[in-house]
Amino acid sequence: MASKNAVQIIEEKPMNIVAVVEFGTTEIRAIAVERTKSPEGIISQRIIAKEKLKTTQPGWKEGNVRRAQIKNITDTAQGLRTILKHLAFVIGTKYNEGKQFDHEKIKVEFKKVYVTLSGRGITTHQYTTSRRLNGGIISESNIKEIESECISSVNKTNKKVLNLIPIKYMVDDDECDTPIGCQCDVVEATYAIVVGDETCLDALNKVMEAAHVELAGWILAPIATAEAYLGDGKGLGNVIIDFGAESTSIIIYYKNAMRFCYVLPGYASNAINQVLENRNIIPQEAETLKIRYANCFLSDNASDVTISLTESKKEISKKTIADISAKVIDTIIQYVEACIEKSGLRVGSNLETVSLVGKGCQLRGLSEKLSFELGLHASRINLCDKYKKMLDLPEIPDSLKKPTSEMTKEEKERFVNLTLEYKDIQYSYANVIGAVSIATESCFSCKQLALPPEEKKQTESLPGKLWGFVKTGLLEDPR
Repeated sequence: MASKNAVQIIEEKPMNIVAVVEFGTTEIRAIAVERTKSPEGIISQRIIAKEKLKTTQPGWKEGNVRRAQIKNITDTAQGLRTILKHLAFVIGTKYNEGKQFDHEKIKVEFKKVYVTLSGRGITTHQYTTSRRLNGGIISESNIKEIESECISSVNKTNKKVLNLIPIKYMVDDDECDTPIGCQCDVVEATYAIVVGDETCLDALNKVMEAAHVELAGWILAPIATAEAYLGDGKGLGNVIIDFGAESTSIIIYYKNAMRFCYVLPGYASNAINQVLENRNIIPQEAETLKIRYANCFLSDNASDVTISLTESKKEISKKTIADISAKVIDTIIQYVEACIEKSGLRVGSNLETVSLVGKGCQLRGLSEKLSFELGLHASRINLCDKYKKMLDLPEIPDSLKKPTSEMTKEEKERFVNLTLEYKDIQYSYANVIGAVSIATESCFSCKQLALPPEEKKQTESLPGKLWGFVKTGLLEDPR
């Protein structure tokens, strides 16, 4: 009885299916995309399966992953196997629809996947060096020599360069995007070097080995985030702040390239809950207090009205809740200011906006606070349109586009459910959909499903589509 697995299909039709997996604190997420290229060169892609595996489901236990660090290899590997089986089942059902006999049916089994993780403490630093050529022509070997020097500049124990991002080349006194082939006396190069902790990558490799899945490549999570939310709009100077459950990522983009990133562990929406819980307020009531009364911008004007909590048997004022949220955000702002300074970019001259993303960006007064403190226009943004379409996000029907005061009880309930579904899908799959787009675009230059990242040339990366190993680790406090 003849059968084919997914890898064989992809080998016959290169880059047909690409899967990306993300390990999160509360769930593991995965997307499989079918991407095709027509004879005319038109590229199209569609999601053929997406799955989430929450901590409450078999094979994935709470605490396996904390702040993007894998704690339990065996259980995490089981979670990976489980979600890939779910993806394979959905894809197989679609491919085999209408086929009557077993010998006609395709057996789907994932052997290779891309992985993205929001690394705790993934950060960057800049390095500038030069070469004197005395009227010579800049060669590819000159650039490789410069890149090797950049890598050698990172000499910290257990640290490894994840990616090199060219920021600027100066050919004599002129800035040049493509220096190879230019004649000059001196070439100066500035790179952003993304660094992480080797022990975290080792844990991920052990998970892949235990799950019997081959690593197709690592996608840097900050770059995936920028792709998902900004798409082709990364040319302008932009600070992206991704408020996750247990960490906040600060990503700075300018001229289609990531200039700096830092992942701040412990400071996110859950940090406010944690302060409240330390006052012996139960988690459910802490979350409700944060949603209803936290205001990180107007804490000085907050009411001193006292709130009595039924289950926790505690009392707390609205002003106290506002002060707690303001202090958490003040700390994040200090890190954002330090990251901007480290990036070498200037507010107003290079940087124009702050984009707020993630589940924690709904905090009241957040955009006003950041705009005031940073001197940049800050606003919450959604996924860019092309990824909204791919994810098939729920649309609010025209019948519900009216003031809530005019809605019936049933309409209000439906409106709330659609809004929650929209947010859940968007925030859950944002990094994954950005990463899968980067992976599939890179794949089209290869002749196999997954050319290991170490075999790819750094110079082959496209502006704004740079990718490399994903690793985690704490390099240094940017402040």
